Amino acid sequence: MVTTIELAAAQVLGCDVDDVVKEKYDIYGLDVFSGNGMEYAVGTDEQATEAAKNYIKDSAWSFRPEYIASHTRAGASNGMIKAIRALQESCEGCNDDVLSLIEDLEEFMEDIISADGRGTLLSYYDSEEQEIVISGEMFFAYRLN
Repeated sequence: MVTTIELAAAQVLGCDVDDVVKEKYDIYGLDVFSGNGMEYAVGTDEQATEAAKNYIKDSAWSFRPEYIASHTRAGASNGMIKAIRALQESCEGCNDDVLSLIEDLEEFMEDIISADGRGTLLSYYDSEEQEIVISGEMFFAYRLN
């Protein structure tokens, strides 16, 4: 039986639902579908927001030090910004340290999503978020290649 998410994937991929392949991996919890030489991560609004939050948690170290510092108890002081820059030299290795500095992680994540949009975080190809409505249900798709 064809699901509404498969129909949404077929629509965004521009192919027949029979030509859609659900990949064996996901992107931060979003199902990945391929067809017509493209890959898209597809999910509901709630799933897309959760995926964006998971992305932020995994890559908190990579955001601008001034932005990270503005979400710490100390605020965006020169000392805090310099400390974060020093931590960021370790790249992914400092992610847990950066997360521990953030005073309210939920607010940090919501601010990033609000400012940048989920497409910027989840669509590796073009930073776009596409909306698809199937039988009254809204899906969001993010191109990966």
